[in-house]
Amino acid sequence: MNKADQFVEDLYCSFNGRVPIKVGFTQGFEAVYPLVFENSNGVPIGLIGCASNKWISADLVQIYHLSTFKPNCGAGTIMMKYLCTKADLFQVSLCLQAEQLTSTTIDRQSLIQWYERYSFKESGIFLRKPSLI
Repeated sequence: MNKADQFVEDLYCSFNGRVPIKVGFTQGFEAVYPLVFENSNGVPIGLIGCASNKWISADLVQIYHLSTFKPNCGAGTIMMKYLCTKADLFQVSLCLQAEQLTSTTIDRQSLIQWYERYSFKESGIFLRKPSLI
């Protein structure tokens, strides 16, 4: 099992809630089953779906989905900090596409700036390399 697989397994084992749908996959990526992310009090605050990529890199995890149940309440920040801390711990890179949901209240430029606050760099996709611990 490579670092990216370990990251994904640890993430999915950290939360009890699973969304019983497979949201798709592309070549090299595993199937994605979103999970219900809970805050430190066990309250569900959003959904995350991610997968490792066996074709590109053993240390790359793609975030397919990240959304909060109540926008603009800090839940996204809690979720992203958790993902970045875990990525640093496992020494994996995170990648994603900055796409707005139709019901979102954030414009695309603000969304891009939000990802940049977590050290994502844009080059076709957004990529965040792990910090050394």
